[in-house]
Formats: sequence, C-alpha cells, structure tokens
Amino acid sequence: MQILAKSKKNKCFSTDLLLKVCNIIVKMFVKNGRINYSEFDDTKQAVIEKYLSKKSKIESAYNGTAKAETYLSAVIYRMVLETIRGNNSKLKRMINSFEDVDNYSTEKSIDPEQQLLIKNEIVFLQRVMLTLGNKRHQIELYLKYYLGIKLIITDLRIYVPNTVLSDVFNLLKENKLLKKQEKILNLCKIQNIIESKTVKPDAVRMYLNKNIEQIINRLNGNGRAFYTKDSFAVLFELLCDSEKEIKQALKVSNF
Repeated sequence: MQILAKSKKNKCFSTDLLLKVCNIIVKMFVKNGRINYSEFDDTKQAVIEKYLSKKSKIESAYNGTAKAETYLSAVIYRMVLETIRGNNSKLKRMINSFEDVDNYSTEKSIDPEQQLLIKNEIVFLQRVMLTLGNKRHQIELYLKYYLGIKLIITDLRIYVPNTVLSDVFNLLKENKLLKKQEKILNLCKIQNIIESKTVKPDAVRMYLNKNIEQIINRLNGNGRAFYTKDSFAVLFELLCDSEKEIKQALKVSNF
C-alpha cells in the first residue's frame, strides 16, 4: 500500500507539471517587473535546480488536501522569491502582487487558489508572531530595522519608553544603507538605553538569530513549508505591508 501511495505521488509531480508551473510563475514575475526579461531563463533554471535538490522532501510532504498543481505553485513561488533575494534583486511591494490579473491570459495568470495560499501564509506568520508573547514587539522592531523595512514612530511606541522615543527613532530611522554589523550595533545601543544594561553586540546578534530560527521552525512545522532566512524575510515584509494597508484603511474609515 505504501509503495502504491508513493507511486501515486510521483505521478502527481511529473516533470511536465514542474516545467509548466515554473514557467507560469517566473513569467508572472517578469510581467510584474520583478525579474528582468533577460534573467528569465537563468531564474527558471535556478528554481528548477533548487526544487530538484529538495524534490524528495517536498513531494513526501504533500498530503493531497490541495491540488498537486496548487501545492507545487506555492513551493515554486517561494523558491522564486528566495532566488530573487539571493541575487540581490530589488523587491517591489508584493501584497496583492497579482494586480491587473484581468489583463493577463489564463496561461500567464496565477490560480486564485495560489493567491489565497500566499495570504494564508501571511496570516499564519501573524499567528506565529503572536506566540512570541511579551517580546513580540521588540522582535518585530528589531526585524524591521535589520531587514531594512521603513520604520515609523508608532513601530517603537510599545517597546520604547516615551522619555527616549525621539532619540531612539532618530537612531533607527535610517536603515537602508547600513551594513548588518552597524545595524546590530545600533540595536545594541537602544537595548542598553531602554533596559539600562551593558549588552554586547554579539549577544544582540545571537538573540535575533535565535528568534528568527524559532519563527522559521514554527512556520515550517512538520514539513508544512520550507522557509529559509531569505524567504522568511520576504514573508515578513509582506506581513508588514499588509498591516500598513490595514492601518491606512482604518484611518480613512475614521476620517
């Protein structure tokens, strides 16, 4: 019976299906301007190689609750994002990344189920962040700063006391051009200011890495996903964008 089940899984994930899904999703990124047309073939090849290196693990995690094509699309989508970040390409804002989908042909557009999967991943990350408890606001602030996400003063309010809010914001508001070591040093400075401690930069770096690993482990669960630090960073950016949209919508509705 196990051999038969494995055989059925193998049939679900044919080479033709892999090539088809990969082609559609990479084309979508080209169409949306996230990948240059000249990079199409190289990106597609890199994603296929990445998939084949994890083929056994990915296919064994498939439980049949979604269509094989939908499941494969979610996996390939994450891998394209990882590849983009690995190549240091500039990521555009990705929430609702299928805007203008009505202008695409069926072949070039993505299944609505795929769009729902991405939104579900954002919601799942939001739930994982809630499990961090009292340290959540500190970790979210550290992540935004470390990943180069633009900070606004309200991002600091819960973790940072009002007495030093302005000083800390001025220290952290510029985070795009700094090296990672410089960012860790600044995070160390604010932690020492807020908590009246003499924490070393290495301790802050280890604390941040430990929590990132913890979040990724919870996201991946028992083979539910295959996030790396790069793809987690993309998902966290998506979460921040979605929360920003919600806040803006609330401001408009309360106007």
